[in-house]
Amino acid sequence: MIPAWLNEFPSLKAMYQAWMAREVVAIEVFNAMTEEMRSQSFSAVVTMNDNQRQRLLDAIGKTISEGLTVKDLRDLAGPLLENPAYADLVYRVNTTSAFNGAKYGEMFGRLGAAYPYWRFNAVIDSRNDEDTECPNTICRALDGKVFAKTNSAGRHLLPPVHFQCRCIAEEVDEQEASTLSVQTSFHLRPAAGWDFDKLSLIPGGLR
Repeated sequence: MIPAWLNEFPSLKAMYQAWMAREVVAIEVFNAMTEEMRSQSFSAVVTMNDNQRQRLLDAIGKTISEGLTVKDLRDLAGPLLENPAYADLVYRVNTTSAFNGAKYGEMFGRLGAAYPYWRFNAVIDSRNDEDTECPNTICRALDGKVFAKTNSAGRHLLPPVHFQCRCIAEEVDEQEASTLSVQTSFHLRPAAGWDFDKLSLIPGGLR
């Protein structure tokens, strides 16, 4: 059942519905999928069966729709998330994916029509100076770069661009973009697993 308050946030509601509609697949099937296909599916560690994966999918959906914490997720999932480190990983990766989908649904939908460009805003600190945290320090290199929303190659560079990426995308209007250098290409690519058109995170794609 969809929580009533989500009706006030159409993009988040659409993302919740898309999340709950994901197909539960075995881990080996999930790993063989393209990134776009993975965004429509769900899997977990190899030791889980499909019933356990479905329970975890439902728990994450409840966490997303009700704004719950990682502790709440662990309580919902029970023994599936006994390991605190794994629970934190599942929480951050999946809630970030869902909320980015909702955000990009607004950016690339009717609400974002007045802003045809976007800018990469990196979180600049010691963590993204380390190649182990930010491969090729791509976030620092991308900071401040502006892309047209219609540039499909640029959309590959929408955050996240690597595991645990904390950066954000900011919309830019036509007037501001006219004073900036708009990128048509970029020499670095997102890390493996994150190099795909982020419109695939949005239910229904570009609207």
